[in-house]
Amino acid sequence: MLVPILKQEPFGSLRGALIRAAALRFRFVVWVAISVLLMTGPLLALNRGLPLADPAAWPSVLAVKMTLVAFLLALTVAHDFWLGPRLSLILKKPDASRSDYERRLVAWASWLPPLCWRDGEKHPPACIRPGRCLCGSFELR
Repeated sequence: MLVPILKQEPFGSLRGALIRAAALRFRFVVWVAISVLLMTGPLLALNRGLPLADPAAWPSVLAVKMTLVAFLLALTVAHDFWLGPRLSLILKKPDASRSDYERRLVAWASWLPPLCWRDGEKHPPACIRPGRCLCGSFELR
C-alpha cells in the first residue's frame, strides 16, 4: 500500500528512507500485537477452564493455535534480532571481504522479498533466485 504511493515523482529521492522508516514503525506495531496476543491468550484459555500446564488436555484447536503462535514468535524473534541485523551488516561489506558463511547466509536468505529491493523498488518474486534477481538489476552476493 505504501510502495505504490512512494513510486510517485515527489518521493523519488526519499523512497528508500521512507520505506525503512515505515518498516521500523511497523516493527513496533508487530511487537505490540504479539504482546497483546501473549497476554490475552492464556487468560482466555484459563477463563474457559483449560489447564495451560497440561497440553494433553487441550482441545486440538488450542494446540494448533499455540503451535502457530510459538512459530510466529520464533520467526519474529529470529528476523528482528538475528537475521535482519546480521544481513544488514553483511550486505554493507564488499563481496571479497565476506566469509563463506556470510555468502551462504546471503544466498539462503535471498528468497526473502525485503532483500530484493533496489532504490526502494521491489522486484517480482519470479525474478528472485539464490544470490541475485534474474532481472540482473540487484546482486545479493
